[in-house]
Amino acid sequence: MKACFFDLDGTLLDTLADIGGACNAVLAAHGYPVHPVGAYRQMVGNGFPILMRRALPASVVAQGPQERLDALTEEGRAYYAAHLSIHTTPYPGLVAALARLQDAGLRLAVLSNKPEDLTCALVPLHFPGIRFDAVHGGRHDAPLKPDPTVLLQMAASMGVAPQDCAYVGDSDVDMMTARNAGMTAVGVAWGFRGAAEVRAAGAESWEIFDGVQPDPSVELAARGTARLRAFGPDLLIALGGGSAMDSAKAMAYFSGTDAPLAAIPTTSGSGSEVTDFAVLTHGQTKYPLVDKRLQPALAILDSDLLDELPPGLIADTGFDVLTHAVEGYTASNAGTIPDLLAQDAFRTAFACLPASYAGDRSVRLRLHMASTLAGIAFSRSGLGLCHAMAHVLGGRFHIPHGRLNAILLPAVISGNAPAAQAKYARLARAAGLGGSADTVALRNLKNGLIRLRKDLGLPQTLSQAGAPPAQVWAATGEIVEAVLADPCCKTNPVPVEDYLVRRVLEEVTGNF
Repeated sequence: MKACFFDLDGTLLDTLADIGGACNAVLAAHGYPVHPVGAYRQMVGNGFPILMRRALPASVVAQGPQERLDALTEEGRAYYAAHLSIHTTPYPGLVAALARLQDAGLRLAVLSNKPEDLTCALVPLHFPGIRFDAVHGGRHDAPLKPDPTVLLQMAASMGVAPQDCAYVGDSDVDMMTARNAGMTAVGVAWGFRGAAEVRAAGAESWEIFDGVQPDPSVELAARGTARLRAFGPDLLIALGGGSAMDSAKAMAYFSGTDAPLAAIPTTSGSGSEVTDFAVLTHGQTKYPLVDKRLQPALAILDSDLLDELPPGLIADTGFDVLTHAVEGYTASNAGTIPDLLAQDAFRTAFACLPASYAGDRSVRLRLHMASTLAGIAFSRSGLGLCHAMAHVLGGRFHIPHGRLNAILLPAVISGNAPAAQAKYARLARAAGLGGSADTVALRNLKNGLIRLRKDLGLPQTLSQAGAPPAQVWAATGEIVEAVLADPCCKTNPVPVEDYLVRRVLEEVTGNF
């Protein structure tokens, strides 16, 4: 795809209130009944003359004469021109979306049936930072949509072939225009006509569910599930970090949709694009979901999406990769293939994370791949105490998941050493930390992780992360109970008991 052409009304701009207001002003001035603003959804799309005829009483249109109809049309057009943008706004997220398309190298243009002078006035008013190659509206000397003539002329002047273009709109007229021009027809669900019309007209329509926050809640997943059921997609795309992945998985799971899930991670950490895990939050409690139906059908890794990650997020998510690799490698359900993947992921992440944190973009694809490999590994072998405690403490104290893993992991390694020392030693040697004796290698692994944690500017204790020791110890009983109930404990290399959780808490609390 080289270029995207856009309809204006109902696609880029919500102009309905101003358009309906202009028509109603004319109707009221001449004693005709006015319409609710919402009624104009079905009237717009074919130019202002047809709009006014649809708004006027049928008896008035039938009686004519044409000169009077033309005069009423011009009156409405003049009123609209004088009140062009009283209530008009871009649809949410459209300015940012256009900017991303522009930054990705796509050529942008606008073609509307709205009169050209009005179209050319609205576009720069509402999209001042967007570079459009061409902006055209309705003219007396050119046919209106769905005739493709003007659209094809615009493509030719921009030097792009129709088959390399998409036309984006909100109505059947827009979809017919695209097909008539030999372009990809893309329909939006938020416009004047809605998803049903553009899909019936052969559009590739989509709906965006955004606003996902860290630690996505059960309530958010419920809202998303309702939206997904109403839209009925053929494909669900999760684009974002671990929270976006978890939200999309939960929505797909609870909706019962048959639509495949494609996951496109924008952080290197969760590995959620290849796992059958998701985590939702309710109140102060995180609930891990584990089900084969949560596993995406497709994962797309694009390191270009990582370019703008801040160092703190790289550190947090990077330690999540390390923790996935360590726990996936030492889990009680581990096997040959998960072991190989986890070991490679740990070695790569441990080597690449400092450079990525320092701004070296050349290593980010390797770190991205390591995240995915670790995800595959732990999805097959399980996790352990570190993740169980991170779920509980994260829900209670609202500390980022990867940051909690960084604080907890060295202490958990000490607690699990009696059963997993040999495996910890092999990870240490794989990462170049040395140690001919297993006891030495294990100590090197723990110290290496602590040193890396410091180098990445991460907190060393729960206290430094914002969990006051007094609050931790006051809630210890509840914390221990919740940790023991977390399903990640089932595959910890040693049985998780009360004393082990308390031992880890003692080591990571700080100032106690």
